[in-house]
Amino acid sequence: MVLGNPQLSRFFVKRNIPFFCADIVAHDALKPNSPIYKKIIKLFSKEIVRVNGELDRKIIADRVFTDPVLRKQLEKLIHPFVMNKFLLFKKKNKGLLFADIPLLYEAKWQHLVDFVLVITSSKKNQLSRLKVSRGWSNKEVLRRIASQMPIKSKMAKADDVIFNNADKETLYKKIDFWLIKQKKRLTVPIAHV
Repeated sequence: MVLGNPQLSRFFVKRNIPFFCADIVAHDALKPNSPIYKKIIKLFSKEIVRVNGELDRKIIADRVFTDPVLRKQLEKLIHPFVMNKFLLFKKKNKGLLFADIPLLYEAKWQHLVDFVLVITSSKKNQLSRLKVSRGWSNKEVLRRIASQMPIKSKMAKADDVIFNNADKETLYKKIDFWLIKQKKRLTVPIAHV
């Protein structure tokens, strides 16, 4: 699950490290100017289109997190869109890059990065943070977590893990310390899942 996504973005921008957020790009895929906008409407029906033309993400989420087949169909549309944006990001930015890609393993994109860092916290903290930051219910949070690979599996596959059970300042210190340790070794894209 994405933990503190806006915090991570600000952290890396302040340090002049290019940062890619798959969730932001996935949300862009739902906008009326997106090349897959009409395909998404066709997949769900016009009931997901708001009066202003934007797609209702709550309706989409309610449906895809209760219907795994529908979720896979949506991912078949959104994942190539996100991957193309990520490949453009990598081409445009050289040196140390950081990408927040929650579904890195599920989408089988680990070959696109040279190093995977998992930033995680206790399930209790995940629930609390997502309820506060996104306004989701316990049920909504648990459905999203259940739709992803278990965090323990991601941790086992990752090159490194940072535990984030404290505040954002503590997380920033941990990432700074991690970057100092890794800086000489890493001049390649890093993914956070």
